[in-house]
Amino acid sequence: MTFWEEHLILRVKAGSQAYGLDTPQSDLDTRGICMPPKASLLGLTAFEQVQDDRGDHVVFSLQKVVRLALEGNP
Repeated sequence: MTFWEEHLILRVKAGSQAYGLDTPQSDLDTRGICMPPKASLLGLTAFEQVQDDRGDHVVFSLQKVVRLALEGNP
């Protein structure tokens, strides 16, 4: 299990399934929030997000989510 999986705060459906527009051919997209590693909180390393190769599953650090929310970025 990866660090972000162990420290996951929230994970939700995104894309067509979140909006009720999915079809039988639709894939599953998810977005999540996790607590970043201690080193990242202290500014020693950078961790903003992790995603799969296609971008279907993205997990953001709590810091990035707060920053985006303060900027009014959905």
